[in-house]
Amino acid sequence: MLYIHNQQWLRSWLYKQLGCNHLAADLLHDTFERLLKRVKNDVIEDSDAYLKTVARHLLTDHWRKKNIETAYQQCVSELEPDLAPSAEEQVEHLELLIQVDNRLRQLKTDVRQTFIAVQLEGLNYADTANRLAISISTVKRHLKQAMLCCCFNLSV
Repeated sequence: MLYIHNQQWLRSWLYKQLGCNHLAADLLHDTFERLLKRVKNDVIEDSDAYLKTVARHLLTDHWRKKNIETAYQQCVSELEPDLAPSAEEQVEHLELLIQVDNRLRQLKTDVRQTFIAVQLEGLNYADTANRLAISISTVKRHLKQAMLCCCFNLSV
């Protein structure tokens, strides 16, 4: 019943956000799928607001993935053709990048900033400590936490 009463306006709202009927339909499906997994037999007081919130989270995930794909494709396009990864490798790389992004978003802000400064920006421990106003031992602890999360999906 919830689907029947809400699918039309939600699909229309998603279409306005995305400009594509197919993507809107996909995210509509994902919204109700997520709803079914979470709610079970509970009654939802304000179903419109709840559905819109779930859909917004899915839209955020969609745009985040799209940004990662765009950045990756930009990097690949700048490579010499003989150095570019195959289509299969590109799909694998994108999946891995999205997994790492998801895991990094699970980290506390200071841990994530430390990881990015050292691993992506190439700062040494002392410069990272100075930038973030933390000790070198804290930099090391944050890196350990980030590596455990990113490599092994473990929380510390």
